[in-house]
Amino acid sequence: MFNFSQGQKTNPPWLYAWLWGYDRWLQGWPHATLVLCWLVAGFFLCSTLANRYHHWEQAQVKEMAASIAGEKMGNHTHRNCGIW
Repeated sequence: MFNFSQGQKTNPPWLYAWLWGYDRWLQGWPHATLVLCWLVAGFFLCSTLANRYHHWEQAQVKEMAASIAGEKMGNHTHRNCGIW
């Protein structure tokens, strides 16, 4: 009888494993891209908010320091006048 398997080349098993892994990677690629986009957008949003809060807080500190410096200047003037 005839045996057809002797004349045919078969693909090695590692090729099937590689193709299956590549197929799984291609299926997961859109999800990974979406997660990466969300992470980048979230980072920029959070860093922008943190930067704005930092500048607002520094303005508050500057305002508080100016008011305290004004009070100290007034107290220092009174001491020199002999009121204390």
